[in-house]
Amino acid sequence: WKTIIDGGSSGKYEEIQPSWDFPILHMREGRIIPYQTFNESKTTYELVNEKAINLLIYPDLSLNAEGTLYVDRDGLDYMTLTEKSYEYYKITYNDRKIRFVLMDGYDAGGRLDMNQIVHNITIIDADIYNDTDFA
Repeated sequence: WKTIIDGGSSGKYEEIQPSWDFPILHMREGRIIPYQTFNESKTTYELVNEKAINLLIYPDLSLNAEGTLYVDRDGLDYMTLTEKSYEYYKITYNDRKIRFVLMDGYDAGGRLDMNQIVHNITIIDADIYNDTDFA
């Protein structure tokens, strides 16, 4: 489902036609993009409570990446901010490990909600890990 076009250090012109089946994503090395998949229109509340997180990781030349994740726990109103009922994480990838650190918001005390479960991890240019035993 993905096509990677590397523009190299000097850049490259490519003409691509976006569609619902083939969205265009421009991603910088060293970044992590958390996302959720869904097939029909959902409210934020439904996404938070029913859909797990997926990670798209594009390591830099030092094999590090970082990103952030904001989770609106109820998705219903602005009180989420004043009551700090959200979660704001910093996600880092280095030394072949992924870490989530709660930077601000609600601390669940170690209990996992659906929004804290990682369903799928995609690492761009992951062929360097072919000889790695993750067991």
